Amino acid sequence: MKAKAVVRAPNLRRAYFESRFGQLHCRTAFPSTGGFDELTPLVALHDGPGSSVSLAPLLPRLGQDRSIYVPDLPGCGQSDAPPGIISLADHAAAISEMLRSLRLRSVDVLGVGVGAAVAVEMAHYLGTAVRRLVLINPPTETVSYVPWGLPDASGSGLASLWAARAPLDSDADALRAYLPVFGELIAGGQTGQWPAVALSRWSWRDRTAGLTAPVLALSANTAVARALPSSWVVESIPAHLDLALGDASLTIKSIRQFLDR
Repeated sequence: MKAKAVVRAPNLRRAYFESRFGQLHCRTAFPSTGGFDELTPLVALHDGPGSSVSLAPLLPRLGQDRSIYVPDLPGCGQSDAPPGIISLADHAAAISEMLRSLRLRSVDVLGVGVGAAVAVEMAHYLGTAVRRLVLINPPTETVSYVPWGLPDASGSGLASLWAARAPLDSDADALRAYLPVFGELIAGGQTGQWPAVALSRWSWRDRTAGLTAPVLALSANTAVARALPSSWVVESIPAHLDLALGDASLTIKSIRQFLDR
């Protein structure tokens, strides 16, 4: 009888890397094999407002056979803030500088929401060095971002912010799991909202034209899914999917199958 292969948990670490806007905080995962025969490294970019903690569940689930880098965008989470609101192309350039310092010749890039737009910009910035793109709930239309009010020193506004941002219909365990995500939303302050503001100045139609890398698009909006290019792999995902919460096994399986091709 053939012995079942033992799947070992990846090594999880944090690191800081230099960029044109200061230091970038990054969560990482490396295969326990030490990197031999690993698959193409993956860069995962969070939605905004937000931080890398929202994508932390991807690290142990995808990092068993590839290195993963999940940075905080400039001004978000624990990354240094730029001097003001910068374009999504500038966000992509900062992340790309981190990858060049790591001497990565080819990467796959995953992005959620605002992060999906930054992923598209990275494909333009790095060209053929981006092998595959995974876009989760891509921002296909121009949006006007309305900054949400931050709680003051007395905590006023905290309850209303929680009600607006916490996942719907979640049990107590899921809500407790969301606390680190919510904490970093608050800690990000005004600068943590800047990438979402930049998204309102970004054109989905113009910037996705001419992409050459294969794309997997995962969307909870069926109308959006039908309008995406026929050359893309398009799949539906549940509404309110949060990779930091609940059971996202099917979504992660789809991502793995696409990246492993």
